[in-house]
Amino acid sequence: MRQAKEHYLRQLVSESLRESNDSYTIQELFERFPTATELMDVSEQQLVSIQGIGKGKARQITAILNLQRY
Repeated sequence: MRQAKEHYLRQLVSESLRESNDSYTIQELFERFPTATELMDVSEQQLVSIQGIGKGKARQITAILNLQRY
């Protein structure tokens, strides 16, 4: 079940950012934060340290993840 949630989050983030599942940005994001728990706790500052993620994308990602909590 955990793997299914992580796959769903990966799909949700990649579609929301209009990135392919195997793009550098998505790959790097999920390599740095491999579990759903780690990803759900990520901050905008941590996200902008990833190449290809600026403040705008970081805000999108955190908004998506916050909506996912509810």
